[in-house]
Amino acid sequence: MGSDVTVPSPVLLWSALFVGALTCSSAGVVFDELTSQGVPPFLAASWRLWCQSIILTIPFVLTYQEAKRNDAKTITHWITYSELTLAENELDEYMRSAASTSNVVSPNLRKNVDDLPLIIPRFYSSLPLMICSGMFLGIHFSSWVYSVQTTSLAHSLTWVSMGPIIICWGQWILYICRSLCCAIFVNVKRPSWTETLGSIFGLSGAIIMLGDVTKFSSSSTAQAPLQHEPTLKGDLAAFVGAFAVSIYLVIGRNCRSWMPLWLYMFPVVVSSAISSLILALFDSEQPTVWSGLSQTSVFGFLNIHYFPYALYLGIGPGIAGHTVFNALLKYMSPLIISTAMLSEPLFGSVLGYVFGMQQIPGKWTLLGGIVLLVSLFFVSYNKEEEDEKVSDHDKLLERTERRNEFSDEQMTAAEGDSSRIMATVFEKDDTPLKKETNHGYGTI
Repeated sequence: MGSDVTVPSPVLLWSALFVGALTCSSAGVVFDELTSQGVPPFLAASWRLWCQSIILTIPFVLTYQEAKRNDAKTITHWITYSELTLAENELDEYMRSAASTSNVVSPNLRKNVDDLPLIIPRFYSSLPLMICSGMFLGIHFSSWVYSVQTTSLAHSLTWVSMGPIIICWGQWILYICRSLCCAIFVNVKRPSWTETLGSIFGLSGAIIMLGDVTKFSSSSTAQAPLQHEPTLKGDLAAFVGAFAVSIYLVIGRNCRSWMPLWLYMFPVVVSSAISSLILALFDSEQPTVWSGLSQTSVFGFLNIHYFPYALYLGIGPGIAGHTVFNALLKYMSPLIISTAMLSEPLFGSVLGYVFGMQQIPGKWTLLGGIVLLVSLFFVSYNKEEEDEKVSDHDKLLERTERRNEFSDEQMTAAEGDSSRIMATVFEKDDTPLKKETNHGYGTI
């Protein structure tokens, strides 16, 4: 492929991956410290997301401006090489409408330009989807921070990592609905049996971990102030967080496949900050107020005492953690990224023990946690293999459609200029079609 993308050195990539995993793992410790000082868990999640939103503002604005310039170049290129004429005022009209929510565009112009790969119009059309995705991300953080306050750190970090298992069972439910009556789920595919087997073992591991809930709940031994006993309520809160982040991932997957990183992250994080703030305002147990800079104030993260915690959560786990993971997907296998994310329960529990926030887990937590994490890796590995097969198949279909897109009239008109036809077929991909034999699909 004729790509000019510079790939960073392996040392830099793996260092960034390690830093991302470590900073994400440290979030539980920082949230535990904040909530121990009287900050409501939903509000603490909101503080983290607002700080991250503020930090993302400048990269978002710069990326947005660059996307507008690229769109203008794309349209100019289209005009020049299609040998079409377009009045300057019509071009200006389209660019103005593309940068707004208005759909008022000249019909003749829209007919020709809408097929171009323009970022800004697709960004605005995808905005409702990104806002919805961000709302579930806010629910995820709020539920998880609540679990950090109400159960052990090891239980919280492990249970909130169950996203791949939830997605697998969700696919099964939708697949069964499609098979019975719902044609709306026609594109839902059945998970592989290996994914399903891993999900069953994962649920078994989670149930095994509950063995320590009964044990610790019935004991009255004194613990350090920052240490929490495993509780069913806290584990369920972490599970709700895993469920919410699964919906966030499923919704956002399509947008992230084509949208620039900062252009995607900003609206998602802002909407997640809003949803977590709404939950904090409706929290009757620990009410949130608008006034002042106290630990229960909406703007409390500006307090000089709490600001370092909130700033670290925004820069560390927010930017150096999850955003770096998204960026690394361009250069590293999703399986490697998923494995790094699955290391959070391990790193987080160790950090919690070092800082006195996590006691040595009980035997059921250790046994169930190992089974759950191994199962999560197993599910992620098989999901990666399935995605690669689907991706290869889609690429093959795309090339076939591109090769057959010429009608008989076009072929007749282009007779005697076969070289130009083949150049058009391969103008977006100069890799020979026979390369598909490496994936077992044969040649075209």
